[in-house]
Amino acid sequence: GAAPPPPGKSQLMRLVVLQKHLVMDPEIYGPAASPKSLLIRVDQLRSVSYRDRYLANTLVLEYISATLAAQADALGVDSQAAASSHSVSRAEFTFQSATRCTQVYKALLLRCAKADEDRRREANRPDATPAINEVLEQCCKIHTLKNGERLEEAQKTDSLFLIRYGSIKLRHKGHVYRVLRKGGYFGLTDFVQHTVTGYYEAFASGPTKVLELKQNAVKARIDSRPQLSAMFYYFICQVIDNDLREALRETFPGSWTAHIDAKVAAVMEKAEEDSKPQEGVRRRKG
Repeated sequence: GAAPPPPGKSQLMRLVVLQKHLVMDPEIYGPAASPKSLLIRVDQLRSVSYRDRYLANTLVLEYISATLAAQADALGVDSQAAASSHSVSRAEFTFQSATRCTQVYKALLLRCAKADEDRRREANRPDATPAINEVLEQCCKIHTLKNGERLEEAQKTDSLFLIRYGSIKLRHKGHVYRVLRKGGYFGLTDFVQHTVTGYYEAFASGPTKVLELKQNAVKARIDSRPQLSAMFYYFICQVIDNDLREALRETFPGSWTAHIDAKVAAVMEKAEEDSKPQEGVRRRKG
């Protein structure tokens, strides 16, 4: 269904910080989130800061509105690039405890850093090169899917699939085991091994556009062009590398990611510096 409107001003607010989502729940009673809750994806986050450096108990969170994020996905552009001062929403949270405020600030700062990293990765996608774009344009079949519509080719072919906008849920025996969004790939194993396993079913989650990279069409296109062939298989290697890194990051958080650990340390150092009380006298207005 449609996303609920922002919770607005509330005396009490439950803030649930997850790995990939943020939930603002104005009705804090009970284990389940209320229908009035606002769900924000991590990739919608822009920044978090203290409203007052002298009194560190209020946080200001800026995020790209759900409507703009959906429109950017539909157009196939970066939502950060599409955002303007009028399309960025702002939320303020005041905590009774400065210690709790600092804890939440660190958690949100990490997720804002992850959102920045995801946007940089999106800007440097493996398929964002002229050579690969040529292959995609000449060898792809376009599938435009409605919400809940099944992509039958995912079970019947050894094609590679690229999500241009929207998202795809992969199901095995009726259970969703993976959700892929814009820029994601699936069907890689079948494509590389030239097999049709039919292991999963693919369903659209919302309006979705998928490119199907057909095996025979690719082979006919690159066999007589060694340089293009090398570029294409390097692209495949990059997709495999990105897929493995993402799987390891989700399965073993904190492990296999020394470069991520270094970024986390830098973010935490910034959080500690920002959370220190400021010296000096605060001037009154007027």
